Amino acid sequence: MTLESRVIGADGSVLAVGTGEGTVELRDKGVIKYSAEVHNPLLWDCDNPNLYT
Repeated sequence: MTLESRVIGADGSVLAVGTGEGTVELRDKGVIKYSAEVHNPLLWDCDNPNLYT
């Protein structure tokens, strides 16, 4: 299987995409490792609670 994840900014823009591949048997659990890099992230602090989804 191939897993794709996206990091979405507050304005709805896609900031990063990560993909990984692995095998998971039917009705079983598995681990797929991947990484994605967010360039120039807006960091979180009390005055600017920037959130990503």
